[in-house]
Amino acid sequence: MDSSGVEFYTSAHRDHAEVTFRDTESGDSVVVEGLRTAYLQGAIRNYVRTLGYRDKDASTVEFLRKLSDQVLEALGNLEKEEA
Repeated sequence: MDSSGVEFYTSAHRDHAEVTFRDTESGDSVVVEGLRTAYLQGAIRNYVRTLGYRDKDASTVEFLRKLSDQVLEALGNLEKEEA
């Protein structure tokens, strides 16, 4: 599994999300399509919530800090578009 990746995609124009699992060595992939955006968002929120139950793990803390920064940036971009 060290040579694998996961990508999330959601459409800005319709209620559509997909998840891609990719073997980075061979390039083979499996795409799960047809997900509602709310399902993907719920899964991400649940994943982040469960990270709070892990023992003091430096990589988890670093991930949450980066995620927090990116969420704030995304919110800032949305607020600029609304103005």
